[in-house]
Amino acid sequence: MTTSAAPASPHGAHWWLFGAAVAASALFLTSAWALLAQAAVVAASVYLLARRPPTTAVIVLWAAITTVLLSLAAATVVAIAAASLAGTFTGTAVPVE
Repeated sequence: MTTSAAPASPHGAHWWLFGAAVAASALFLTSAWALLAQAAVVAASVYLLARRPPTTAVIVLWAAITTVLLSLAAATVVAIAAASLAGTFTGTAVPVE
């Protein structure tokens, strides 16, 4: 007799958390309040990972965490670039005729 694993349920994979990570990262472009949403996504993902979910759910949860971390890294790079460019302006302007 052979046994097979039950098909993975789309509700058990925590796709809603990945969607929240993408939405929070997109919202981060317009509002700093999205940091709270991103922190909540990471906290929920870590909590759910600690409960030893199935493999599909682990992949989705790590994708959510990675999405948040990549958006934070991109924001940091943009902030550093903007700060370094702001210091290069000399205050002189070229007159337009």
